[in-house]
Amino acid sequence: MTNDSHIKNDNIPKQNRKPFFKWLGLFIILIIVLITAGAIYESIAERSDSQAYPPPGKLVDVGGYHLHIHCTGHGSPTVSASDRQGICQRAA
Repeated sequence: MTNDSHIKNDNIPKQNRKPFFKWLGLFIILIIVLITAGAIYESIAERSDSQAYPPPGKLVDVGGYHLHIHCTGHGSPTVSASDRQGICQRAA
């Protein structure tokens, strides 16, 4: 008598595995195409928005750094500086 627990599953046809790998490959290609299309769209939209909605004020060269200056108001000079998160620091 032979012990059936040691028999390999070589009787599973390899043709049944092909559709799985075909669909997996197509799914991966679809994901790559969608990511690429999203990156291209975002790049185009960002360029379009920066041209349509430029920031107010002007860029000033200060010691080799370009600072964005937006001057408004009147009266005694009040200087406020903001970082990239938009948090203002006031100095009178």
